Amino acid sequence: MTPLAEESARALLLLEFSKKDRERMHLLSKKAQEGSLLPDQQDEIGRYRRIGYFLDLLRSKARKALKNSKS
Repeated sequence: MTPLAEESARALLLLEFSKKDRERMHLLSKKAQEGSLLPDQQDEIGRYRRIGYFLDLLRSKARKALKNSKS
């Protein structure tokens, strides 16, 4: 597997959801806690969750690449 370049790793650490997306996730989360999510909203919050997990994975690999580049 090709190591992640330092510049790429730093760029990955900057990836985040937009303010609009964070506000939408907050609204969907609130509705989920109230038990009032519609089926399409359940799908939507699931997509946000999967994207969040993927971003977490990318950030983890980026941190590991940066740590290894300093060794």
